[in-house]
Amino acid sequence: MNSVIRSMRVDWARMTSAGYGMIAGYVLSMPILMAVLTLVLSGDDTVAVILWLYKYLAGLNLMMYVSFMTFPSVYQDMGNNADMNGLMPVSRRNQVLGRYAYLLLFGVVFVVTTALTYPLAFAVAGRLGSMGALPWGMLAALLFAYVVLAAIVLTLVYRFKSQTLLYVVVFAGSGLVLCGFVLAARFSEQVQMVMGWLGSHVFSSVWITGVLGVVIAAVVLAGSYLLSVRLYERKEM
Repeated sequence: MNSVIRSMRVDWARMTSAGYGMIAGYVLSMPILMAVLTLVLSGDDTVAVILWLYKYLAGLNLMMYVSFMTFPSVYQDMGNNADMNGLMPVSRRNQVLGRYAYLLLFGVVFVVTTALTYPLAFAVAGRLGSMGALPWGMLAALLFAYVVLAAIVLTLVYRFKSQTLLYVVVFAGSGLVLCGFVLAARFSEQVQMVMGWLGSHVFSSVWITGVLGVVIAAVVLAGSYLLSVRLYERKEM
């Protein structure tokens, strides 16, 4: 455990080597954007605007947090100190495990900030009475998507250039989110029909869906970790 913490401290020093501005920007970007856009776009149909904005910004926020997985390697490459990894009194497995610990830590921050943004938007618009319950199903789906995508990206970091991956995740991922929302708006009736069918047939049981999601996420994390260790050891040889 001490070795994992030591590895995490090294990565944290790398990520904050240029200050805390980038990390603070990532964490606060969705709440700030949501508040500003809610004020600008609110009108007669404020609740519908908030719901649409929330879904879109949550998708963008997902891709931003997934890109977090490239940060340690990006700053490591920028500092030209990758060779120092072999000098740390930490095994390759523990170095990789430290980054997977960050994956889970950032996942918690992602869900918390996304959840808090929802009531914030209604509060800014002065419509807290119309908020209703938090979208727990959406938050669970976002967390699942984050874990799976972040695990895949973290594995790819050990195979490809991290800065290239960062650009791909941020720009290509954001583009896909935008295209998805455009298509969903264009074919809204068909999307609602498909989602309704999935909800009543495939995901009808909340407990079964939750357990299945946890199992799949755990399998993806385990497989990603083992592959990352293999790629890292081969890369360092």
